Amino acid sequence: IRNSRAGSHSADVNPIASVTSRMRPRPLPVIRGEAEPSVILVTENLSFTPSLIGIHPVCLLAALLAVSLGRRLRVVTTQESADPATLREALAWNGIELPIDSRFEFLPTDGSRGPILSHESDLFVTSTWQLTHSALASLKPTRIVSFIDTDPRVNAVSADQALIAAATLNAEGTRAVVLGEGLRNHLISTGLPHLASAATTLPLPLAIDGGLPKAGAADPSRNVIVTARPRHPSSLFGLSLEAIATAFRDGCLDGETTFHFFGPEIPNMTLPDGSRPIIHRRIDPREYRRLVDASRAALCLTSAGDTIYPAWELAASGIQTIVTTPAFMPPGGLQSQVHVVDPTPRVLARSLGDALRADQCPQSGAPERVQSEFVTALTAVLPQLVS
Repeated sequence: IRNSRAGSHSADVNPIASVTSRMRPRPLPVIRGEAEPSVILVTENLSFTPSLIGIHPVCLLAALLAVSLGRRLRVVTTQESADPATLREALAWNGIELPIDSRFEFLPTDGSRGPILSHESDLFVTSTWQLTHSALASLKPTRIVSFIDTDPRVNAVSADQALIAAATLNAEGTRAVVLGEGLRNHLISTGLPHLASAATTLPLPLAIDGGLPKAGAADPSRNVIVTARPRHPSSLFGLSLEAIATAFRDGCLDGETTFHFFGPEIPNMTLPDGSRPIIHRRIDPREYRRLVDASRAALCLTSAGDTIYPAWELAASGIQTIVTTPAFMPPGGLQSQVHVVDPTPRVLARSLGDALRADQCPQSGAPERVQSEFVTALTAVLPQLVS
């Protein structure tokens, strides 16, 4: 067998370097051009996020870093242009004031815009491993803080991508904030030793002791929160619907139950009993907090590589939370609220019925305490990132 050299320069033959480069995210286009240093958040979008804090935690982290360092905050999004009001309102909800001179920039990954004008002392905060990889191609590792809330190797589209993700998170010189001690320990013990010294743990809110709701509070037994969304690759949206249908069919639901879905892409639908779920296309964090305060159970069905935060904050609020993966939760603290079950409709249906019949109810006001505790935890990690 001989390697043919014929046609090696033809138009339909790609050099190996060009083939392998397509497996990796594009380098972040950065050039010198700013007079003063900033904190630059690089994230995919500032999209709708139903949560007690009202936005992805990395946004709060970047804003708090900017305030701590006395710098301007710049937000660079790669999927869609950001609405400044979205961030401003979420920060205000959490008691953080957006600096007046903050800037918002749109930088598509196809290279059609750019570059980012930068100061040599800018600090870049990245929200995904792909964006961290892009930043590492253009910046010194010491200028990057990556936010890690998943194990990206789990949902990688190929073995090559899983290796690239691992190498990115394990890059020497970078700093990281990892959501939860359980996830940090998992990453370190499964081939990412650099994080033992480079990663700061962002503690998750602790469990709130269950109790009876305040007198006059809405009956929590009727409300079930469903977090899965059809356009999120790691969400088990179809399984959530099958579990709900099975719960109706098998008589697992005692009395009237109201299901709540979230997101503009949720289709209109009718449940087996003829009722319709409540679909929140968008939801103000105040309204979401009131809903959590008046809910008994939650279906949080995702693949193993998804972020644990939505399920965690619901469980920490005292809601009976059903998941299909342990999702790196620590062994203690939330055992009475979190129910890890097999991902089959019948098992999930029975678990949902049990959750609705549980004696334990969330305390009124617990979601507010969970939110406050999480913002306090974010503030506490700042000294380890700016030293």
